[in-house]
Amino acid sequence: MAGDVFLGPQFVYVAAYEGKIAADNAMGGLNKKIDLSVVPGVIFTNPGVGTVGLTIEDLTDTMAPYLTIVEGLKLTALGYNNDISKLSCCAG
Repeated sequence: MAGDVFLGPQFVYVAAYEGKIAADNAMGGLNKKIDLSVVPGVIFTNPGVGTVGLTIEDLTDTMAPYLTIVEGLKLTALGYNNDISKLSCCAG
């Protein structure tokens, strides 16, 4: 893939994005720039977890309703720096 020749995060979706920018510039005479400031990160779980630029505190400081997927995201973020076995059910 054309995007694989660029430095940066080594993800297939990043390579595809970079390849499209390179092709647009080469074939369309454009001068597009690559913006890697919002590269998504993914944890392949069910349900999936992903981020696009949210430091951990953005999730841990969120008010999350009990028994929702959002609460699961908050608990996951809290587990990044804490022993989740010691958190309360509401983890607030």
